[in-house]
Amino acid sequence: MTDNFDKHVSESVVKAWKDNAERLAEFVFTRLVNRSNVYGRYLALNDRKNSSARTVKAEVTVALLKNHFQGKDRGDLVGLHTTSVNNKCRWVLIDIDQHKESDHEMEQRNQAAAIALYEKLQTYGITALLTASNGCGGFHLLVLFEQPMDSEIVFQFGRSLVHDWQDLGLSCQPEVFPKQSTLKDGKLGNWVRLPGLHHTRDFYSEVWSGSEWLSGQAAINVICDTQRVPPKLLLEEETEFSLPSIKESDEFDIADDDENRPVRILLSKLRGVRTTGSGWMACCPAHNDHRPSL
Repeated sequence: MTDNFDKHVSESVVKAWKDNAERLAEFVFTRLVNRSNVYGRYLALNDRKNSSARTVKAEVTVALLKNHFQGKDRGDLVGLHTTSVNNKCRWVLIDIDQHKESDHEMEQRNQAAAIALYEKLQTYGITALLTASNGCGGFHLLVLFEQPMDSEIVFQFGRSLVHDWQDLGLSCQPEVFPKQSTLKDGKLGNWVRLPGLHHTRDFYSEVWSGSEWLSGQAAINVICDTQRVPPKLLLEEETEFSLPSIKESDEFDIADDDENRPVRILLSKLRGVRTTGSGWMACCPAHNDHRPSL
């Protein structure tokens, strides 16, 4: 039984995604798959009771991905895991989410923040893929890499990109995928829904061109032409979104007049502390952190 969703969606948009399903599947299969033996899958609407999705331990195939993009049933919609078994990532994704009922003011704030992050990356030669993910204020910002990168570097890159989320006017910190710097043996990590039909709303992903939102065939063309980032751009220390490596001797300079404030006492015991927004970031003492993540 299909979901009968497309009565609220432009026929040309639905047709574009169906007609380009194989092209999109090939793109995803060659550029986005980190783990080929597991994926996330949404349940058909009629099968959703306690949950809407599950993790499936099975092969990721072009046919599976093609079914996703054809969008015949929400039970065909899938997502991909962020990190390989050897802790490598082919991409990083920033998720500016909005699950609540439509709130025009929040939608506008989220959109402005998403575009600001997109433009920040452009100033450093990185063209990301920015998609409106649900049609009501949710956005996904995806950066593809030319080759798989160490998950710790990717994780720190994503975290540093959104460290000033409060200054961007967001009500909460965006989620970064991968969510962990590394995965322990046997752990699968998290997965992210692929572009296309939303898993509950009658909405297909729209894509930011740099000046306007595109849908249907135009959006699909941008997705398939997404540029990949060379590793050196993530490792350069000069960029404001790349947090510098911290040496063991690095200390935070505390002014004499506030050295007894509890927060300052705490900061004095951490490495690599720097101000960010209305707070601070530092190297996490719980693991071998070379770039601030706390």
